[in-house]
Formats: sequence, structure tokens, C-alpha cells
Amino acid sequence: MKRLVTFIGVIAVAFAPAVANGATALLVGGKGGYAELTDEQMSTAFGGFFGEYNRVSVPFPGADDFAYSVDEGTKSLYDAVVKTLEANPDERITIGGVSEGAPAVDRVLRMLMALNPDERPDPEHFNVMIYGAPNPLMMNIGGVPYQPLPETPYHVMIVMAEYDGVSDFPDNPFNLLAVVNAVMGGVDLHVDAAWTDIFTVPTMYYIDTNDAGGSVTTVLIPTPLLPLLQPLLEWGFEPEFVNFMDDVLRPIIDSAYNRPRWTVGIPPNLDEMQLSDPPAPQPAPPPADPAPSGPDQRVSSGPAPVEQTRHETGYRSGLIEPTTGSGPTVVFEPDREPVTQVQVPESTEPEEDPKPADEIEGAAAQSGDPQAGDNAAGDENAGDDDDQNAGNDDTAGGDNGGTGTGGAEG
Repeated sequence: MKRLVTFIGVIAVAFAPAVANGATALLVGGKGGYAELTDEQMSTAFGGFFGEYNRVSVPFPGADDFAYSVDEGTKSLYDAVVKTLEANPDERITIGGVSEGAPAVDRVLRMLMALNPDERPDPEHFNVMIYGAPNPLMMNIGGVPYQPLPETPYHVMIVMAEYDGVSDFPDNPFNLLAVVNAVMGGVDLHVDAAWTDIFTVPTMYYIDTNDAGGSVTTVLIPTPLLPLLQPLLEWGFEPEFVNFMDDVLRPIIDSAYNRPRWTVGIPPNLDEMQLSDPPAPQPAPPPADPAPSGPDQRVSSGPAPVEQTRHETGYRSGLIEPTTGSGPTVVFEPDREPVTQVQVPESTEPEEDPKPADEIEGAAAQSGDPQAGDNAAGDENAGDDDDQNAGNDDTAGGDNGGTGTGGAEG
């Protein structure tokens, strides 16, 4: 039954409708739910690298049996290449593999190199993209003997996330700190980093050319924060402390890796790796109507956009905060609710409005007691005197306070 599914998939690939750009991407998925890649996943990977291709998800079991999945994926991919070239010998093809499907790509390259030179795909019309290939230790444990990529006349690009334990495992397994960090990175980074826009986000890359005319470009997507420290931010630790711990632990972890001499930036051969024609220029959208202005206009609150920049002195990239030191400091700000300052309103209880003296005098006249009006006027004058005396007392208190402070200082 499984072989029947594989056969049907190959037939579907062979008779897939061609597109105007004349380029086909034959991509092998990964394990479990990623065995069959969706069109959205393929079109958005690496910032839309395969966006202009005729995208085909090559049948792949993605089973727990790693060796079986690689065997079946190898057959499916090789047959798909042969059928596609039979349908159109000039077809431009990019083959690729994701995670568990990556070893199938390696095997297909070996099978193609075993053919006569005139039977192989044209190097001008054929190349390879690989993401998250399992590390040698994982392959050997899974029953798939590790073999390095063969020397071919084709251009190969291998993309992985820094500290992704699946594809970027430490060369020194006795560095336990690096091993734990890689295991946590395999959980956090292995899938999500596939959607990094490698056309705009600076990466670390290394290009190795061979005598056959081909090349292997290794692209390492930087990880701003050690996966080992990510839980600290989630637990509410201050970003400054987490950043400090990253500075302390990163050199220890990096010492477990045998890195090449990386170049930081956008790989210069990235556009050449895209065998599809560039998309047709789109007409510019009409200018948007200006937003209404006036006293009733409201501006939505929120954090200002922050430019994401490459760390200048190391492998790390993140949010850069200028400092007065020798270099920038990477700062990681967790999502927080804005703090609102609440002002306690003054008491709103109504105060009694004292009656004016003339109203009191009028009431006294009506009652026939003139002394009442005089007493009221006298009481008002007495109140004014009390206020003046209170002011004098405050002035005296201030003078005494100043003297007391002076005495204390003396």
C-alpha cells in the first residue's frame, strides 16, 4: 500500500502542470505532520524563496522508523527528478529536503553522480536547498549511516538555525552546557527558523567551492538569545540580567563548536540559487487617503518599531541599544503590559457655603435684635484675625525649622 502511494505521487509529479517560469521545486518533508508539506509552507519558507516555483511536495512517510522513511523518500525524489526531466529536459529543478527528509537529498545526489555525465541534470538548471539536516550523531542513532555531501557540479545551500540541536549539535558532546542548550534549541528553533527571511535578515554564511565546479553554501541563522536562557524571560527575570548571563555563557557554549570563518550578511549567491524567473513587476498601489485630523483624532498606543540589527562583535543578533562602551549591547525586552499612572481624585464632597454677614445682619434686623448683627460682624473680624495669626505662626514655625536643621547640621 505504501509503495502504491509513492507510485501515485510520482505520477502526479510527472504530470503536474508546468508554469510560465519553467522552474520546479521538488521538496521532501520531515517527520510526522511535516511529512507532506503544504503549499503555504513551501511558498513562504526562507522569506519566499520558492514563491515563484511550481512547488511539489514529494511523497515521504515521515515515520518513526527513520531509516525506512529515508529509503522511501530517496526513491520518491529520484523518480520525481527523472519523470520531470523526461517531461521537459530543459526544466529548471531545485530539489530540497527538510529535517528528516534531508538525507534523501544527499542520497539522490549520489545516485545522480553515478550516472554518465551526459545523463545527469544540467548544472545550470539544477541545484539543491536543504534545511535542518539531522546531525551525524542523530543519523547514526536512527540507523542511517552519516555520509558527507558528495562533490558535485551543482550548487547546494544548507540552512540551519544556530543552536538548533537537530542540525547544529555541538562538536564536543562533553560540554554539557552546550548539549543542554542545543537540546532546548531543537525544541524552540528547529521548525520556526525555516520561515526566516534570508533575503533581508543578515546571517552567517560560508561558501565552499569544489573542483567539480559546484559549491556548498552553509547558512547559519543567528539566535539572539541562548535557548538555555529563554525560560528566564518567561519567568519574569529582568532583560539586563538575562543579557548578562548570555554574555557569560555564550563563549563557553561556543567553545564546543568547530566553526568556520563566517561571513556576516546576505549570501551573495542567493539570487543565483533561485532558478525561477523573477516575479512580474506589480503596479504601484494608489496613494492612501490622508487620515482625518482634528481635536477628536485618536492615536493608538503601542511600542515604537525597533530596527533589528546584526551584533557587530559576535555571532549574536538582536535588538541593539547604543551604549558608551566598546560595542553595542543586545537587549531583550519581553512583552509587558504598559504601566498606567493612576491619580487619586480629590474629595468631591460639597463644602458648606457660609452665609455672608449681610444676610446675618438682615436676619437680626428682622428679629429686632441689633446686637446679633454686631456679634456676627465681630465674629467675622475675629476669623480674619485668626487667619492672620495662623499665617504668622506658620512663618515662625518655618524659621524655627530652619534653625533646627542648621543646629543639626552644626
